[in-house]
Amino acid sequence: MIQLIKQNSGGLGSRLHKDQNGNYVAYAKWRNSNDWENAKALRSHEAEAVNLHMNETCNSIKTLFQLKEVHDLIESD
Repeated sequence: MIQLIKQNSGGLGSRLHKDQNGNYVAYAKWRNSNDWENAKALRSHEAEAVNLHMNETCNSIKTLFQLKEVHDLIESD
């Protein structure tokens, strides 16, 4: 899904984590809030199909926080 978002909607990437209880938590990075807000409208048919499958597979998908990056100290590969 993230590859499709990067290609079509301006997303920069995401990270997926798993906690000690087996819950998955993901977050994504965007160039700006407008790209994030407009991403759904820019989805391709392929991305929409992947998103539908993801929603059917997950117990819940929700935005918990909308954060503004202040400083990034994570090194990229």
